[in-house]
Amino acid sequence: MANLTQIKTRFAQQIKAEFENPEISPFPQDWQKGVDLLFEIIKFPIDGVNLYDGLLNALESVLIDKPTDYNALVSFVNYLEKYLALVGSLAGKTEKLALMPLIKAVLLDNHSFKCFHRPHLEKLKGKPNFLEHLCRAYCTRNEVDHAQKEDGRLPDWCEDQAAILQNRNSVLVVFLYAARLHYDVLQNAISSNQLIDVIPYLAQVVDDFNKWKQRFVAIKSTEKIELSAREEVDEIDQKPREGHIEQLRQEIPQMMILGDAGMGKTTTLQYLALADAKICQQNPTKANIPVYLALKLFTGDHTLWQEILHQLPFPNDFSNDLLQQGRVNLFLDGLNEVSQQYRQTMINQIQDFLKRFPNINLLIASRSSHQFMLTESQQLPVFALQKMTGAKIEDFLQKNTGEKTRQIIQAEIAENERVLDWLRVPMLLKMMIEVVDERLQSPEFKDDPIPETTNELLGYFIEGIYRRECDRDANFSDTEITFDALTTHLAVQIFDKAKSNSALKRNQVLHILTEKVKSGFPNADLNYFLRVSTEMGILALDKGVYSFVHEEYLDYYKAKGTELEFDF
Repeated sequence: MANLTQIKTRFAQQIKAEFENPEISPFPQDWQKGVDLLFEIIKFPIDGVNLYDGLLNALESVLIDKPTDYNALVSFVNYLEKYLALVGSLAGKTEKLALMPLIKAVLLDNHSFKCFHRPHLEKLKGKPNFLEHLCRAYCTRNEVDHAQKEDGRLPDWCEDQAAILQNRNSVLVVFLYAARLHYDVLQNAISSNQLIDVIPYLAQVVDDFNKWKQRFVAIKSTEKIELSAREEVDEIDQKPREGHIEQLRQEIPQMMILGDAGMGKTTTLQYLALADAKICQQNPTKANIPVYLALKLFTGDHTLWQEILHQLPFPNDFSNDLLQQGRVNLFLDGLNEVSQQYRQTMINQIQDFLKRFPNINLLIASRSSHQFMLTESQQLPVFALQKMTGAKIEDFLQKNTGEKTRQIIQAEIAENERVLDWLRVPMLLKMMIEVVDERLQSPEFKDDPIPETTNELLGYFIEGIYRRECDRDANFSDTEITFDALTTHLAVQIFDKAKSNSALKRNQVLHILTEKVKSGFPNADLNYFLRVSTEMGILALDKGVYSFVHEEYLDYYKAKGTELEFDF
């Protein structure tokens, strides 16, 4: 099999002097980048035929194995027209297959080219734009073709090793000149072809996050300016920037957003990833590609860089190019949810990533702030999500509730400022709507459908999940107490060990739960517990690791575990 690296190296060595000669070369300084491009171009088919394997073998023979062999040269030269036709097609110049029209269209911008015989070569020596090499390559191809198709008489230079090398090198020059001359348009064609691979990926992003299309709440945010940052600017009273994140990121490509549990950090990032994916679906060759990563899944097995490369559906070198160009919108969700054991590692990797890819579009979401540096003196801007205003709550109720539920919640808000404060948190507002809807159907609560505390609200919401599972599976009612105890124990242990809603591998979860089983639940089926907990949406299973679906669920069960003493 052809050694691509060796072929590229030998190719460049053979034509280096010609391309670095400013008298004949239009690209004496940056011709080398055309070599890699050339070997990407030939991966494209022309008229349904792929040149890559055959041309690579021909190049290996003419450059390495048999550089002075006439028959090896013949095999190589036979690719000249097809290669120029391929370049012409990709560059939008021509699809003709005759050699002279191809040379004129692809290499001479359709100007005339009077070179049909070798005597013309003498007057072309030292002329710009490789005219001598174009003429010799044309003559070489014609003479080889005539020898093959007509009378069989070989060219008079076929046994002259120096002449064979000279003719070979002129054809090599033409190959590289075509690639380098049309570098930008060919590079775009290659990128467009590779970007086709993003279509299934974008469809998956849309499918994963489309649930937020109707339920997203646009939360206003205000920039947090630390005292140290204020002291470095002339205006001590610098006004913090504010606005909705989807608007701010148009002008501020890199930022961190902060918010307490339930404030919509995850929803915001997933909604923006969804919006970006839909834009990219319409124009995959131009629009930025969204990459969403839940950092709570980070267990130290892979680096941040490896996870990003794994998400992008391209070869690693192409993904690297996209990141360098700022063609990726990266969403890093839940820095505070990374296990305490790995959090500093993740922070360091994010900082290194910012240095390596300064053009990246980046949103980091966290409960607590961390100082990242964009340059030696410029910090990553930090914006805090603001709680919902009364008007925003009213608007959400109008769009997402029935009349009776809306009237009950509105009346409670008007009478009870404490409830209004709860509902400024988007997740609690959504839970309140669902709980009130359900309580209105219950004889026990229909006259008093508003929970008195946020803990009661969360508890009733989770009990509703249990009730729906009982309706679906009659056997669940026999294990509900066990489920609740195991979930509570898991939450307490996760927080004690990681200080966050970080993910654990299956064997780690089973180890934690086995302790509880031994102390009071000998009949518990842990495989059943994990399966049903994920089906109910209390636990999430993603990439082989388990975590609580929401930070709020972890907080609820953790609080329950510290307040109650189970004694079974």
